[in-house]
Amino acid sequence: MMTLSLAWSTGSQEFFIIDDKIAHLTNGETVFIEDLTEQFKDLLQEELNRDLPAQKALIKLGITDPKEALNKFFHCNYSGFNSTPDITSCGKLGPREYIPCTERNICLAEGQLCKFPRQLTRREMQVASEVARGNPDKMICQDLNIDQNTLRNHKNNIEFKIQQKGKVAIAVFAIKYGLI
Repeated sequence: MMTLSLAWSTGSQEFFIIDDKIAHLTNGETVFIEDLTEQFKDLLQEELNRDLPAQKALIKLGITDPKEALNKFFHCNYSGFNSTPDITSCGKLGPREYIPCTERNICLAEGQLCKFPRQLTRREMQVASEVARGNPDKMICQDLNIDQNTLRNHKNNIEFKIQQKGKVAIAVFAIKYGLI
């Protein structure tokens, strides 16, 4: 059993995946579990019930079994390890996490089932990724089949959403969130 030196308030819980196994962190201790707790499942189900785009995305992916749908919703929104508990000490669901997914840019439900960091659009994420790779504007425009004005608009939107200016800030953001 692995112990992490994090001080969570009593009752706060973090769920995440390590080597395709569900782990549960509570009171600074990590325990591998077979399935999510009933409390977390109930909170996830309530969140999924309120999210019509996510429900439609699951159907688009062909996932109709309620248990499978809940597991996919968990994997796409809460399976990462971050500094914010998935269940707060008040017993409420914490904010969704950005999960660096192996299906980025090819998932039929991308941006509908999962959330993008800072609520970037799919195209803004592509632009941020290209900027982080150090590609010049002309190449980005060619690769994404957009003109210079559209690229500038995307970069302005990204800068506004990340609350920082410049290509370096965009690149740092993209690297932090695993967009490249």
